[in-house]
Amino acid sequence: MGKTEIKTTTCYGCAHTACFVKAHIEDGKLVKVTPDREKICVDVCTRGFLADNGKASIEYHYGDKRVNYPLKRAGKRGENKWKRISWDQALDEIAEKLQSLKDTYGPHSVCLATGTAHHSDNNWVPFRWMTGFRTMNKIGNEQICYGVQFITSEATFGWPNSAFPNPELVPKSMVIVGNVHETIPQMYNMLKHATQAGVELIVVDPRVTAPATLATHFLQIRPGTDIALWMCWLKLIIENEWFDKEFVYDWTNGPFLVRIDTGKILRAEDIVDSVPRDAFVVWNTKTKAPAIWDAEARQYMEDGVEKALTGEYAISLKSGETVQCKTAWTLLTERAEEWTPEKAAEVTSIPANKIVKACETYAVNTPGLFLVSGHCYDAFAPGSASVFRVSHIIKAIVGNMDRTEMLTGCYDNKKLVSIYEMELKPDEAFSEEEKKGQPGWDSFRALTWVGYDLKAKYEKKQWGVASNAMYSNQGHPHVAMWQELIDEKPDRTRAMILNGSNPMIKYGNTKRVYEAMKKLDLIVSLEFNMTSSAVMGDYVLPMSDWFERPEIGPSTPCDIFNFIHLSDAVMKPEFERRSDYDVFKGLAERLGFGDDWKWKDLTECYNWRAQGLLEEYGCQDIAEFAETVGFDYPSPIIDQYKIRNGFATPTAKTEIWSVMFEELGYDPLPSFVEPALSPHNVPELYKEYPLTLIGIDRHLPNYHSQFYEVPSLRKMCPEPIMDIHYDTARLMDPPVTDGDWVWIETRKGRIKQRARLTFGLAENCVKTTHHFWYPEMPGEEPYLHGIWESSTNVLTEDDPELCDPVFGTWPHTAIPCKVYKVVDGSHLENDVKSSF
Repeated sequence: MGKTEIKTTTCYGCAHTACFVKAHIEDGKLVKVTPDREKICVDVCTRGFLADNGKASIEYHYGDKRVNYPLKRAGKRGENKWKRISWDQALDEIAEKLQSLKDTYGPHSVCLATGTAHHSDNNWVPFRWMTGFRTMNKIGNEQICYGVQFITSEATFGWPNSAFPNPELVPKSMVIVGNVHETIPQMYNMLKHATQAGVELIVVDPRVTAPATLATHFLQIRPGTDIALWMCWLKLIIENEWFDKEFVYDWTNGPFLVRIDTGKILRAEDIVDSVPRDAFVVWNTKTKAPAIWDAEARQYMEDGVEKALTGEYAISLKSGETVQCKTAWTLLTERAEEWTPEKAAEVTSIPANKIVKACETYAVNTPGLFLVSGHCYDAFAPGSASVFRVSHIIKAIVGNMDRTEMLTGCYDNKKLVSIYEMELKPDEAFSEEEKKGQPGWDSFRALTWVGYDLKAKYEKKQWGVASNAMYSNQGHPHVAMWQELIDEKPDRTRAMILNGSNPMIKYGNTKRVYEAMKKLDLIVSLEFNMTSSAVMGDYVLPMSDWFERPEIGPSTPCDIFNFIHLSDAVMKPEFERRSDYDVFKGLAERLGFGDDWKWKDLTECYNWRAQGLLEEYGCQDIAEFAETVGFDYPSPIIDQYKIRNGFATPTAKTEIWSVMFEELGYDPLPSFVEPALSPHNVPELYKEYPLTLIGIDRHLPNYHSQFYEVPSLRKMCPEPIMDIHYDTARLMDPPVTDGDWVWIETRKGRIKQRARLTFGLAENCVKTTHHFWYPEMPGEEPYLHGIWESSTNVLTEDDPELCDPVFGTWPHTAIPCKVYKVVDGSHLENDVKSSF
């Protein structure tokens, strides 16, 4: 046995956890990976990376599917023929092609496509590079993974509500939406301990899942109708006065007046001259006259204001006109008024008495926690914005904010340079004209630069920095990019750099994405393995993994949650793998903007970025910090909004009436909408497609579309599973039994998965495994690693009129489908006659 070293690093198998692990290295080779119990690591890694001494981690690191050298296409696009080239040749040729496209078509002809940050430099490197290249053409996964939750929280509270609960304050009640057992396994372990300690648990899901077995109240809901449930809760909380009166009265904009004639918040400049733009109006019951709140100064312009929370008032404008105004709280109350428990029961299929009991349990047992797991609400088009907004309002008005629900603010940027600064402050870096190069920028504005710039303005005033653009400033390919490529429009996107992104499996309407990608002049993939999208490209560049590069975590936008995990590379990159930073630095230097990439490598960059943190703990570098400290968790500040005298919003209050949404042209209050393709909206489709498809959710052991090539993990989920009710399966012709392969078909296409019979799902619903693909299948067309076989996005639609009007999310749930058994000759069209 040779020399053995044991070094501390972090595992990115979950992306949002970054557990500390010990890498055991013999003669430069990784031989074992074990939990680091002295720091932070889950008790049991149900995702499988730490089982059997880290067998899956080692398989991932040395896997035979890994891309280890720069590759250049040697045949026609899609033939999966490649030749190995040097890094210098790859970067020289790519840079030359990018420069040529920029000179001919402009910088916005080049698009950056990002994924759920597979590494911490992926959080900021793309935008930093885009700033130098001068392109705002970026697409990501924020419409379907966390972006909507992130931004609606900012529109309500002025900062993203942390996905991680306050560890120092145990909640008395918890609402869990979705299956955290699969989406956030460590949260499920927390639930088990919490319920044993007496915490009241309410679980909302169309399926009976592991969390449902722990619940005090399980609400089995009709897919996509959660807004109706929460609107009913709003009504009950208001009617029964279960809300925190001090918080609603003093810390929300509930008392602020809204004009009935325009449907917009009343600004002080409407009634008097010489006031700031962000000055608003309440009704002072003491003087029986309007009073002005100066949001920038965070004070009233007169003393002793006694605000009316409810009511309608006649207000004289400076023009001489008199207009009727209501308080935002009154308008919220009116919006919720129709949602009686009986009506909510009719819409959601949850009995009315269960709705009432669950609501009371949550509202009176405070502080509580309201967690939406995975990306289940991002799939609620066209109601994605409303479902998050109403849930934010509920947890605010019952008094949970900055108690169990944390608004941490950014991690101290004196200790760690923020992601926003590492991105080179995108809101300031580009002119407005340049920003209009973002695809679909004016269609779903909350997620584009228009919404980003608006919220950044207020966040910088309060926190000193804005939240990172990586997660909340991107274009909409399904609005503009894909069709412009297919139609070969002159100003279309010409090149795409796939930075850990697999558009073929990620975006809705896979066939359209495929047709569009074929029309690109250049596709460059930064990847670990050859994916369906990488196969369609021109260059594939090998990425280093979490053993081979430093990391700052734990979550994708780590510093906005005010805690940090920090580790260095524990071994040199195998073969010719490189970090994202190295690749973009190399391109930047060749394209003439290398001055922004002054560090020789990512370790040097992170030693500079974390200098304040290292000095505080007396560490020489990040490697020493990882071994001796590992993480920094500042204590949460209870009622921080009182210390800061408000929130980073236009009104400096928690915004029941979202002024940012109003400014962007959207409804400032949440409202119920049926899922775009529900039986209520398209009843004629359900004559041919009688079942309702639930089509999006993370599942173990995979994280989105990652790790299908890892043998130990693939054994945990060898084939895609479709859940279906026993009775529904038995009534099919021919009947479907447990384990049968079945076709799932919508009007967009069909896929096949294995049937798993259950009583945990309504008889008219089925649930598919979402991002399933087959790395073991041939890469060349028409196979493309099985992209057409089992991926649910083959079935989904992305027409803009079906999408959420605020964020552009496309429907992933409540989709009409039919299911039928795979039989001999199953690829023949006449087999579709054997449907349920």
